[in-house]
Amino acid sequence: MQSLAPVVAPFGVDVSIVEPAAVASSFTESVHRAAPGPYADLQQAYLDRTSQAFASAQPAEDAAMTVVEAATTSAPRFRWQTSDAAIRFASLSLGDLDGSRVLGVTRTWLRSDT
Repeated sequence: MQSLAPVVAPFGVDVSIVEPAAVASSFTESVHRAAPGPYADLQQAYLDRTSQAFASAQPAEDAAMTVVEAATTSAPRFRWQTSDAAIRFASLSLGDLDGSRVLGVTRTWLRSDT
């Protein structure tokens, strides 16, 4: 999207990215479960962690309000975060030039001992 924004700007098109963190939904309930095998434990650890995150996630309506604001504002900006959690993760990601901090955080999402 960062590459697209300056290309379409001369045509009056603004590009915005909406960056949510966890949004309350039934996501984990609708995920297809892996068959027993090398990925099943990783998937279960991820779903356990995600279920916990979604238990305290922002309501979908709040995230939607950010989407509507981004689409209708008279002062568009490139990045929009929908919650404090999203701001924290975007800040981590944008300041992590080699990706090691983001990988350190997200790697824990797949561990069953956390």
